[in-house]
Amino acid sequence: MSTGLSEPRDEAALHVDRQRLYADLRRLADEAGSRASFLRRALAVIATALHAPHATLYAQSQMDVVEETFTAEGSDPSFWKPALEGVLDAALSARAVAGRIFRARESGLLVAAIAARIDSEPGQPSGAIAAVVPCSGPDHGRELQLILESAAHFLSARIARFALESSRLDPRTELRMAVDLGRVSTFSSPRELAFAITNNLRNVTSADQVALGLARNGRVEVLSISGYDEIKAQSESVRALGAAMEECLDAGAPIAWQREGPTAEDSGRVDWKLHRRWSEVSAGSAVASFPIGPVAEAMLVVSVRRMGSGFRPDEIDSMRRMVEPFAGAFGLVERASRSLREHLRDAAGDAGRWLREPGKIARRALVVAGAAAALWFFFGPMPYTVTATAEVVPAKMQTLGAPFEGVLESAPVVAGDVVGKGDVLATFRTGELRLERERLEAALDVQRFTAGQAVSDRAAPVEVRLARAQMDLLRSQIALLDRRIEASTIRAPFDGLVVSGDLRDRIGQSLPLGEPLFEIADGDRYRLRIRVPERAVDDVRAGQAGSFSTQARPDESEPFVLDRVAPAAEVVDGANVYVAEAEVELDAPWMRPGMEGVGSIDAGTRVTWWVLLHRLTDWLRLQFYL
Repeated sequence: MSTGLSEPRDEAALHVDRQRLYADLRRLADEAGSRASFLRRALAVIATALHAPHATLYAQSQMDVVEETFTAEGSDPSFWKPALEGVLDAALSARAVAGRIFRARESGLLVAAIAARIDSEPGQPSGAIAAVVPCSGPDHGRELQLILESAAHFLSARIARFALESSRLDPRTELRMAVDLGRVSTFSSPRELAFAITNNLRNVTSADQVALGLARNGRVEVLSISGYDEIKAQSESVRALGAAMEECLDAGAPIAWQREGPTAEDSGRVDWKLHRRWSEVSAGSAVASFPIGPVAEAMLVVSVRRMGSGFRPDEIDSMRRMVEPFAGAFGLVERASRSLREHLRDAAGDAGRWLREPGKIARRALVVAGAAAALWFFFGPMPYTVTATAEVVPAKMQTLGAPFEGVLESAPVVAGDVVGKGDVLATFRTGELRLERERLEAALDVQRFTAGQAVSDRAAPVEVRLARAQMDLLRSQIALLDRRIEASTIRAPFDGLVVSGDLRDRIGQSLPLGEPLFEIADGDRYRLRIRVPERAVDDVRAGQAGSFSTQARPDESEPFVLDRVAPAAEVVDGANVYVAEAEVELDAPWMRPGMEGVGSIDAGTRVTWWVLLHRLTDWLRLQFYL
C-alpha cells in the first residue's frame, strides 16, 4: 500500500516557504469568484506547501457546504483517512487546533496529523482543515501546526470578506441571479422553481435563510426554505414562518422585525406579533417579509432572516426587485405542471367565478339544466329495449305433396291465393286408374260366376273358399283404386292462404310420390320469429312484453309476449342469433306471412349512460381486451 512517503528526509527538505504560501493564498482570494471555489483551491495550495500526501477541508455555511480532499500523486487516501477524521472531528468539536504524531512503519518517517479550525463571525461559515505532514520531530510538528493555524485564520478572514461583499446588492448581482435562473423551462414543478429562487437569493445576499410561500384565499403554503431539501409543515419553525408570511399578506407591504438596526425604529411603530414570534423561534434573528404578485391569481410571499444586523429598506427593495422578474415564470411553471386533479380543481374554480358574475340568470339556469342532465345521464333510470329483426310466420301451416306418382292434370291455384276448406288445388290424371278399375270389376264378375257355379255343382269346399278369396282380393284392389282416384284431386284442408306452390308450368309432367306441391297457412293466426343478437340474449327471456312493426306499415305496431327463447343459436344471414317466438294477433287484411319488421322487447330499466353507451363499451372491451 502506497502512503506517499518513500524515505526519511531531513528538516531542510521539509522546510515550508511561508511567504510564498501566504502570497499564493492572497492571489487565490483575489481571483476566486465565490467562497466555495476559493476554499477548494486553497486546500491544494496549503497541502502542497506543507508537503502533505493527504489533506481534507470541511466548511459549512448558510449558503453551502464545501467538502474537499487533496491527495498527492502515488498516495493512498484510505491509508490516511482514519487519522485525519480523528483530528478533524477534534478541531470541529473543540474549536481549536488539534494534532497527533505517528511513525510510518515502512520508512520510519515521523508524520503529524494536524488540524485547525476555520471560523468567523456568528452565522458565517465555520469548519476545519486537516493534513498529514512529514516532520522531523515534535517541535517541527508543532511548528507545522502553527503554520496550518495561521493559514486557517487567513481563510476565515477571507470568508468573512466574501460575506461582506455579498451583502452589497447592486445591478450586477441582480443580473447574475437572472442568468442563474434564466432557464425556467427546465423546472418540472413550482416547488422546484421555488427552491431554486430561495437558494439563489441566499447565495447573492447576506441573508442566512430565504423562504418562499404561495398564498391563495388568505392562506400561505410554504413551498421552499433555502438549505432544506424537505419542509416539515408541523415543525414549530415552519409554522412560525408561515404565520409571519400570512401577516405580511394581510399587511400588503414589506414587514421587518429586528431588535436593532437601520429599520428597528420603524419596526417598533407597529407590533408585528407574528414576525416577532418568528424572530424568537429563530434565536433573535432579524426577519423580514415582502409580497409579490398577483401571480396566476395568487400571491408570492418571500421571507428572509439573518443573525446580527437588521435589514435596511433599500436592501429589502433590492431583494424584491431580484425576485419579481421570476414571478411570471413561476405562474407558467405552476400551470404547466398541474396534475389532472389540479386541472379539474382550477376548472371548477373558474366555472364558479363565471357563474357568480352578476346579472347572468340565463347562464345559471343553463348550468343548472346541464347539471340536472348530467345527473340523469349518470344516475337516472332509462327503459332498456332490445330491438331485433322479426319475421311473421303462420301459427299453423301444412305442406301438401303428390299422393302418388302420376301426371299432373291441372293446378288452378298459385301462391298468394286465398282458399277455403275443400277447394280444389290440383288434380292428377286418373284415366289409367279408371280403366284398371273396370278391368277389376269385370274380373270380379267372372269370379262371382265361378264361385256360384262351384256351389251349384257341389264342388269341393276348397274350391269354393278359393273362389271367394279371389273375390275379396279383387274387391280390395278396387277399393285401393277408388282411394287413389279420390286422392288425385288435392283439396285445401282448411281456410287459409297458399304460401307457396305454382304448378302451372308442370302440367302434363309426371310427379314423383310425395313431392311438395303447396304450403297452406292459416290466415287467422300468426307468430313472430325474432332474431335476437348474441350480445343481447342474456337480457331476453320468456314472459317479456314487446311490440312489433312491419316494414310495410312502420306506423302501426302490435303488442306481443314472448313465449319461448331458443336455447341454441342459429346462423341467419351469416350472423349468430337466438330465435325468440311470440304469438301475435294480426287481423289486418294486408298482413302476409313472411313479412319482416322490427321487434322491440322491453328488458326493464338500466342506468342511462349504460343504455346509451353499452354497445360502444362492449366493442371497446372486445377490441382492446379491456
